Amino acid sequence: MAGSRNNNPNRGSIHKKFHQEREIVPIKVMPSGVIGTRYKDDEFSLIKDHANRPIPFKLFTSNS
Repeated sequence: MAGSRNNNPNRGSIHKKFHQEREIVPIKVMPSGVIGTRYKDDEFSLIKDHANRPIPFKLFTSNS
């Protein structure tokens, strides 16, 4: 169908988040259901705090 793509100029850009100069992405941590954070280039990484708990993705800012 012609014109079916989303060509809206106001759709916004994707804000990438970084931790220690590596791009991070959200991941669901089971069984707790928390949306944790991992490095995009390492499938099995999980960013944890000093108490060994996953750091929620929403706590990272765009420039962390």
